[in-house]
Amino acid sequence: MDTKEHIKLSALKLFGIYGFNGTTTRAIAEHSGSNIGSIKYYFNDKEGLYREVYQTYVNIPDIAIKDEDSVLEGFKKIQDGIWTHLRNSEYLEDCLRLHMQENINPQGYWQNDIDTKILPTHRYMIHKMQCEQPSLTHEDAVFIFYSCLSILMSLHFHKDTMTRHGTIHLEVWLKKAFNMVENVWGNAV
Repeated sequence: MDTKEHIKLSALKLFGIYGFNGTTTRAIAEHSGSNIGSIKYYFNDKEGLYREVYQTYVNIPDIAIKDEDSVLEGFKKIQDGIWTHLRNSEYLEDCLRLHMQENINPQGYWQNDIDTKILPTHRYMIHKMQCEQPSLTHEDAVFIFYSCLSILMSLHFHKDTMTRHGTIHLEVWLKKAFNMVENVWGNAV
């Protein structure tokens, strides 16, 4: 692993623990075994390093839902996009910590993800739900959408406690969660 990557991983860990304001470039340099000059060389400053760390490790993937996709296909794409992103991160714990720090002490990156990726996808899905089921009020479509999304997301946040009940096969649980979403949407239609 090269110096730049060591710095980014150290920054990911420290920003996740102490937040942007509580982390110094000196602490990152010491943790990574490099020096402040290397941080300036690769990232210009702490803001540049934070931006690159966030975009590399935490950034929300783009989820392309097409006009011809059904509501259930849209939910499947959301589930696959989120889980593929989370499953592929060997630094998941540090990523989640940094994500939480971004929520507590925002630097603007999470808000940008919400505005440019998350809300447009959610709005499009709610619109698709109302097109597939015209009798749904906007309020009901919003409620059903976020209920289904909560089912899919809760698996990730509870997987550590779920494993205490025995062997958990993530793919089986994901399939069961999607079946629950199918049932919720099927009952709404």
